[in-house]
Amino acid sequence: MISNNYLSDLDKALSSLKKKGDFAHARNEEKYLKTNLKCYGVYSKDLLFSVNEFYKSHKDISKENLLYLLDRLRSSNSHTEKTIGIKLAGKYISLFGPEDLSYFKRWLSECDGWCHTDYICSLVVGRLVYKYPSIKKEINSWRKNKVLWVRRASLISYIISIRYTNRDIKDIFDNSIYLSGEKDFFIRKAIGWILRETSKKYPKDVLKFVSKNKNKLSNLSKKEAIRNI
Repeated sequence: MISNNYLSDLDKALSSLKKKGDFAHARNEEKYLKTNLKCYGVYSKDLLFSVNEFYKSHKDISKENLLYLLDRLRSSNSHTEKTIGIKLAGKYISLFGPEDLSYFKRWLSECDGWCHTDYICSLVVGRLVYKYPSIKKEINSWRKNKVLWVRRASLISYIISIRYTNRDIKDIFDNSIYLSGEKDFFIRKAIGWILRETSKKYPKDVLKFVSKNKNKLSNLSKKEAIRNI
């Protein structure tokens, strides 16, 4: 049974954030994100402050209790509350391992846009890939998933590891080619993004890859990939 302290403190944090919300900002945020979920209309610094304060107060929370809170936030019809859930998961990344990949895959499959997809990849899954390379096989299988955002995650989940090692270049290139025939903007953009991130440390590899596959990659993917070279 989850401690009432965790629930009470989470409710207090959400209530405090709601009071800081601005209606006009909320509507603009929803429009920008193209989401049907409701936003509080709070600014990032206030949201991050609430997440950090909860973490500082409950550093010793158990994984079981954390997952209970994450499920509550994940099932919310509020975009802001889902965001808080993902950011909390990132704060407690040390509690997660390869066995939790399926949990975050389910969360990815429920995403309604790029924002939460990219947060999950950069704050959670990407860090797991870097720490546990054995999960790459599963990550790579996501490129065949029927859900757009899970397919996008097969690329963006390498956003952390490629900043530190060239271990995953082949995976990035293979997934990029596999998805290169897709027409969806968010896949083409993701291909360009992960290739551009790769080019920061391995520009020659990216240039060679783009040149070799110039007839397969979309113009958007190619443009984004070599933007900083």
